[in-house]
Amino acid sequence: MTLTLITGPMFSGKSTELVRRMRQAHLQGLQPAVIKCAVDDRYDKADIVTHDGGSLKAVPVNPGDLKMALRAALKDGHRVIGIDEAQFFTRADVVSIEEWSRGPAAFVVAGLSKDFLGWDFHLVEWLAGDCDEHMRLTAVCGCGADAVFTQRIDEHGAPVTKADSVIDVGGHEKYVPACARCFQWSYEPSE
Repeated sequence: MTLTLITGPMFSGKSTELVRRMRQAHLQGLQPAVIKCAVDDRYDKADIVTHDGGSLKAVPVNPGDLKMALRAALKDGHRVIGIDEAQFFTRADVVSIEEWSRGPAAFVVAGLSKDFLGWDFHLVEWLAGDCDEHMRLTAVCGCGADAVFTQRIDEHGAPVTKADSVIDVGGHEKYVPACARCFQWSYEPSE
């Protein structure tokens, strides 16, 4: 059917928009299946919880296991499938999203467009090439400008531009939205 991709930096409302669309699908009688990457356990191990406090029941799925979860959701008759935190899934998972989204279900997928170093999350951008709708959201930088980046910060609030791992799940205590002018670039691409 269709693939809708919602991207942007942290605090831009990606999960909020996904929750809104899943609630709308429920009101339309479509009984959506909602999946979140199990890596994101910031606020809850199972539910999608937005930074502004909204929540929605979801099925946590480990990276590498998405194909089985999608097969089960389709077998159960779900025709709308929402997936949160796409950047944490594997290449095989993303291929499964692409394959299954051409079937009987509509997919709404939310994920970060860039890592904290300013480099594209390649798997999310890969989905952008095949999606039917791409909603690019922005957050608000500390200077008031539109933020398209997510800046990792240390315990003192200073920008982090190098780290052992690109993935470090966190919220306001570890990340802030940044515009292009305020973002502290790293010149080492993520893997």
